[in-house]
Amino acid sequence: MHASRSEREALINSFAAEFLLPRGAVRAQWSTVTADPGNGRTAAVRLSARYRVSWTLTLQQLRNARAVGAEPLTRWRNTAPTRAELLDAAGWEPRPDLLPGQVPPRYARAVLAAFAHGLINAARTVELLHGQVTAEDLPPRQEDAE
Repeated sequence: MHASRSEREALINSFAAEFLLPRGAVRAQWSTVTADPGNGRTAAVRLSARYRVSWTLTLQQLRNARAVGAEPLTRWRNTAPTRAELLDAAGWEPRPDLLPGQVPPRYARAVLAAFAHGLINAARTVELLHGQVTAEDLPPRQEDAE
């Protein structure tokens, strides 16, 4: 079966949207929202902050889940949440998952274990950890400690 580039792109976007903010989660959270029309946008901001997704994606998934009608979505699309609204909704300042130069903890533990067992040298360890440690920061190897 052949699909055009735009069809493949749409399929990929659809998958990513469902992966990042599942419609089931949208429906479950939306079922707790009251009928108060002023409450909807606030709930949408909370949803966006909780799942750490863009405002555009949040509105798209609200539409896909048929949780909100076209008129409120059009209004909300023109007023993206402010930083203060996101802070209020999340209760904390959203931070990036990893800062530049940081590596995931499990990866760092694996690299340090490889170093400790003599599988890689100190220079390679520092390189793999993107400078988070120096050679002087490394613990003694198991054979060095004996």
